[in-house]
Amino acid sequence: IETNPKDATAWQHLGELYLQGGDPDRAEECFNQVRLLGPLSEDSLLQLGESYAKGKKFDQALELFQRALAKNPKNPMIHFDLGYTYALQGQQTLAVAAYRQAVALDPKFLAAYFNLGESLKTLKDFPGAVQAYQETLRLDPKHAESLFELGEVYYQIQNPLAALQSYCHFIEVAGDRYKEEIKKAKETARSLGDCH
Repeated sequence: IETNPKDATAWQHLGELYLQGGDPDRAEECFNQVRLLGPLSEDSLLQLGESYAKGKKFDQALELFQRALAKNPKNPMIHFDLGYTYALQGQQTLAVAAYRQAVALDPKFLAAYFNLGESLKTLKDFPGAVQAYQETLRLDPKHAESLFELGEVYYQIQNPLAALQSYCHFIEVAGDRYKEEIKKAKETARSLGDCH
């Protein structure tokens, strides 16, 4: 960048590094520099949109995702990012539609299935949430977050046996980063009959 400040690719790579390093403000500065140097590529639109979403600039993020979508409506990541941004805004119905489009385009998109389950759970569409979490577990049977959330949903809909099984499986596979969830799962499992 020092030798060629008009190199949009270098600015984009620097923005990606800042984004990965957890500095969305500096990433945004770099992506804005890319924007000034010419039309943004689909990847640049996505990355800048992600930067805006992380900075809670949702309108700007959505506008960039829509522009990326106009360039490539078959990119499941764009639909995922739209869903994630809608969910952050509390627009769960729009999030569900975007996540469903993402998994329709990529049936192995684990994160989209999980987030779909989260949005459906928020909307109290428990059968839909169960189905989404089960799809996540079909792709990764040891996906700890899905096991825990599935236990939560089963508990809410008063299916104690399924809740107990989900919590027990979660406790088996959960690592150290799930301390609070493990504590809750153990307490709830004890109230349901305990894991054997």
